[in-house]
Amino acid sequence: MEKPILLVRDELIKNIYSAIQNSGLPLMIIEPTLKDIHRDILRALQEEYAKQMQEYNAHLEEEHTSDNE
Repeated sequence: MEKPILLVRDELIKNIYSAIQNSGLPLMIIEPTLKDIHRDILRALQEEYAKQMQEYNAHLEEEHTSDNE
C-alpha cells in the first residue's frame, strides 16, 4: 500500500521546516527564497493545468469525431 498523501504532505512540511532551521541562513535570505520556490510551483501548476486541459479537449474531440462516424 502506498503511503497516504496526507502523511507524505506532513513529512514534506517537516522536512522543509527542518531544512530551514538547519540552514543557518538569516530570515532575510530564507523569505525571498521561499517566494522564488512558490513562484516556481505556481508556474509548474499552470503548465500542468494547461497540459491536462489540452489532453482533455483532445479526448473530447476524439469522442466527438468517433460519434459522428
